[in-house]
Amino acid sequence: MNFNNIEIGHEEADRIYRETMDRVYDISQIKSFSYWNNKRIEEKIKNEALEPLSFGLKELDEKIKLCGKRLLFIVARSSYGKTSFAAMMMKTQIKKNKTVLMFSCEEAGEDFISRMNPLFNNITDEQKGNFYMVDNPSLKMSELTRMCLGMKLKVGLDCVYIDQLNKLYTDKPYKNKHERIVLIAEELQALVKILECPVIVLHQANRSVEGKKDLMSQGSVSDADAVYNESQIIFFIESPDFWEWSRNKDSNQIIFDYIINVDKNRTIGGWRGKIECKFDTETGMFIDNNLFELYKKVKDHAQANKPKEIELLPTEQNKEIDNLTKINKNGYSEAPPF
Repeated sequence: MNFNNIEIGHEEADRIYRETMDRVYDISQIKSFSYWNNKRIEEKIKNEALEPLSFGLKELDEKIKLCGKRLLFIVARSSYGKTSFAAMMMKTQIKKNKTVLMFSCEEAGEDFISRMNPLFNNITDEQKGNFYMVDNPSLKMSELTRMCLGMKLKVGLDCVYIDQLNKLYTDKPYKNKHERIVLIAEELQALVKILECPVIVLHQANRSVEGKKDLMSQGSVSDADAVYNESQIIFFIESPDFWEWSRNKDSNQIIFDYIINVDKNRTIGGWRGKIECKFDTETGMFIDNNLFELYKKVKDHAQANKPKEIELLPTEQNKEIDNLTKINKNGYSEAPPF
């Protein structure tokens, strides 16, 4: 493989993989990772490379098919839940045995795992082995690229997450922050083409919208020209409801009305528009509006009974209600994670 004059063979991939493993954080300090043998890697690439990845919201899954060479930017104001949304996507994919690699440039690995523990609980050891995480507050694109290519050669990759764009750096010369972001966006697009899997990048809205209730647009995005030029998909995570709450911060409110605003989409069909959903700050889950009443019933039941292994998976939201409400030895067969 060659990327920007970086050539990686299998011996080099082995070395990079070992180095990456030394820096990877596992979910809840799991005891082992799952390793794919060569035959399984070949079958995985052949049979699953173009299988759409789930966002965790049924309506969004129906509108956008996330697969193949896609660069997706998730944009939101500070503390509006973009990391929680990405974490829900990751859990959905991990549960379906997709191999996920996350680069956390925003917070330490232990802090991320601790903060997202309510969402990431009740994952089997085998499923936990599908998740790899590296934290680095000043990660260079050359280093990120080598890790991705090494991981792809060794275990295969279904999706890469980066939190967040403005924390990445490049070896190429630049005069200011904007030039740096332009170069990085170009390198990310090139990386997507080589990996042939989606790369999801979290990005901060510019500070001019922080105190405003209005929905965002292209002008709300920091370094918008670079982001819009190189991406296939861009959507905003927004909530006038949360904005109102932030003014008085009622501690009793944990459920908020949210909007997923798809502003750019170059996938098949090219759908653009707004999807309304709920966000539960207690569990870190985004829930389809038409399933919210059921979600509340299952959550209330789970909290009342406090079983050890209960959860409502985002990927299970598109099951029939009858399937969701079946009773097993733990109570409801699926319920919210906490």
